[in-house]
Amino acid sequence: MELKPYEIIKKIYYASVLANTVFKAPRTAWWLLKASSAFMYEKETLFNRSNRFGFQKIGSSFWTPEELDAYRHDSLATSRVYGRLLKAAENKTPVVWLDWPVPIEIVKGFDVAAYVPESFMIAANIVGTDGHVACLEAVERAGIADDICAMDRITIGAWLTKQIPPPAAIIAVAHPCDAGRTTNQILEYMTGAPAFTINTSYTKNDEDVMLYSKNLFEAIEFLEDILKMKFNWQKFEEMVHILNKHNYYLNEITAMNQNIPSPGLAYSLQAAWLSKIPCAGDPDIMENARKIYEIAKKSIQNPEHRHRKEKFRIIVADMPIVFTELFKWIENSFGGVVVSDYIGDAIYPEIDTSSRESMMMGVARDRLYAGMIKQAHGKASETIDDLERQISQFSADCVIFNGHQGCRHNRALSRMVKDVCARHKIPSLMMEADIFDKRVMSEEKLKKELTDFFRENGFA
Repeated sequence: MELKPYEIIKKIYYASVLANTVFKAPRTAWWLLKASSAFMYEKETLFNRSNRFGFQKIGSSFWTPEELDAYRHDSLATSRVYGRLLKAAENKTPVVWLDWPVPIEIVKGFDVAAYVPESFMIAANIVGTDGHVACLEAVERAGIADDICAMDRITIGAWLTKQIPPPAAIIAVAHPCDAGRTTNQILEYMTGAPAFTINTSYTKNDEDVMLYSKNLFEAIEFLEDILKMKFNWQKFEEMVHILNKHNYYLNEITAMNQNIPSPGLAYSLQAAWLSKIPCAGDPDIMENARKIYEIAKKSIQNPEHRHRKEKFRIIVADMPIVFTELFKWIENSFGGVVVSDYIGDAIYPEIDTSSRESMMMGVARDRLYAGMIKQAHGKASETIDDLERQISQFSADCVIFNGHQGCRHNRALSRMVKDVCARHKIPSLMMEADIFDKRVMSEEKLKKELTDFFRENGFA
């Protein structure tokens, strides 16, 4: 597949604008999705590949009209991010790239387009799963090592295939991911942009978070110097107040997923995690979370209204598969409900808004509780203790570990994950997939492994 310049970000922008329009009539949208499911649901084909990712991202026709109405706000926030990015590309105004563990609030306080290039780990699918492959193949042709996580290689590939406007500056991090640090250095070299690297906190202790927050203040000073602009502290404070409300709803939805039966909103939380990376501080993603929270409350109060019976409960102790959507497929095919996963598990601390310093510490700590960073920074116990908590709190019947090929951190922990599951006397499936690269294990093979596992353990 040959990508045209900015093809991916243009498609996301126009798809988000369309979703916002269509979801203003959520019941009509629901019927349209039901009608299209015969052509979209089963597998990717030549005829549906350019639209299937969007279909999956809005619940694979299993979301209710109320969920579609909530997601309209997510689409609004997304359209603003990509609309601003396209305008910056057209007008040649500044774009600041930032590594996804960096709080985006420190860039959105400037009058510039802020973008997280790792968003292409999901975004490239918008043109079909060959979008990921096109980015990966561009990196392979450039001779860059293929043992780097595919998320980071897709990011480099997005630059090589001219999918991202050039940066005026880059804000990077040194931790938690070694592949991320390698990628940042490559992109600094390729783009020639001035870069500032933050020494991200190794632990969640106050002393480490304080140092992290000081680095964020320094990053703002760096950007003021590069951009010749002053940081808007009033806007920053407004975003932090929105972030607090947003986190409250995400935390409550996560807690409600512990109920038996669960409201079944783990996929919505996964989507919320993705949106929070580029859209934190936007009132529309907060409104999306608020509406999902109301849906969860209603589901718990009236469990008989859930559209499917919960037969068994699953934890995905790894990043979920990205190039296709499996949560709804598992629920529809087997009655298994994913109640928690590696990234959709929200337990964000409330941010102290009493001072500028406390707010900066708050957004720093907030990112340490974001999925993937929450488990991957610091010692192995961060991941293992988190899994122990999830199994107990969410009453899991089994655990799925995708075994993402590029993640040395997680693959090194696979034996420990298996031991935790054995200690809790629940079965675990340890796969050898790449969550982004379908060439490693196809959708068909993933579904076969999952089907065999569910049958062997009496779930199907």
